[in-house]
Amino acid sequence: MQKNGFTLLEIIIYTALVGMVLTSVVYISQIAFQVRGKTRNALLVEENMRYAMTLITNYIRSANSVESPSAGETSGTLNLGFSDVAKNPTIITTALGKIIISEGASDAIPITVDDVEVTNLQFTRISGTPATVLIALTGQVRNALPKYNYTVSLQNTAVIRR
Repeated sequence: MQKNGFTLLEIIIYTALVGMVLTSVVYISQIAFQVRGKTRNALLVEENMRYAMTLITNYIRSANSVESPSAGETSGTLNLGFSDVAKNPTIITTALGKIIISEGASDAIPITVDDVEVTNLQFTRISGTPATVLIALTGQVRNALPKYNYTVSLQNTAVIRR
């Protein structure tokens, strides 16, 4: 007598194997999506904070003077003096969790994106002449789930080079 088809035991074994493979694929996919979310947020915050730090540092280096904060003081707002009337004064501060820069009489321009919230921006004037400013900057992803949140803190000093 010739056997056609599968026995009940073979079908149960194959079904169990396929179920284990599918469960593994779903689990690995879930982990991959979590890693992708964390990596995306980390890159977003790192990129924005480094860009903001570079831009602020370049503004300080090209300024003629630091109007505030005064030597030895710390402030959340930096006021720079320029010889160019269109840029004088240049003010760097935060508003609604974004770093904003206003040059002269022009409107303030945000330099960080909506998805990033700046939680701390501090300027400490270390010395008088030439003016040296310590910049402390902290940012995180805005409205992120706790498991996807990422925070970056950066510090840098800048000296007027004119």
